[in-house]
Amino acid sequence: MIMESRPRPRLPKGFRYLANSVDLSSSSFSSNNTAIDLYISSNIERWVSNKDRYIAIVYGEKDVLGLMVLELHDDYIELAVLAKNYNKARYAKVGSRLAVLAESIARDLGKREIRLEAMQNSHRWWNETMRYEQYMPSYHDPEFGILTPKRKFLL
Repeated sequence: MIMESRPRPRLPKGFRYLANSVDLSSSSFSSNNTAIDLYISSNIERWVSNKDRYIAIVYGEKDVLGLMVLELHDDYIELAVLAKNYNKARYAKVGSRLAVLAESIARDLGKREIRLEAMQNSHRWWNETMRYEQYMPSYHDPEFGILTPKRKFLL
């Protein structure tokens, strides 16, 4: 169940909430993954206007370096999208910074759990670097390939 909206937590320097999809298109955002880029571009308008979702971005001087979409539920947060702008932030630790921010936002909202579905190429990173655990069997998605449901309990 999705929770009712409340004031969004403040973000640290270098991050902000995405106010409209123009911010993203003006940055020539590309994750270097066609399925993710299509998913973002076809849903961004709806996400921006939805109060049950937070879209946070990492920004550089004038470009969006990465973005995440958080879905707010009663007892957990779903990290629905985590993507870096491959054109602008190829070597920056954008994904790690956004994942840590997601955990911080969850704590600020009083949530004790974050969930996500990891793509096959990021499965080990979520386990080893970010300390998430698989909680349901992996499955095949026709657009994204093998996805593995993961979660992390926050202290």
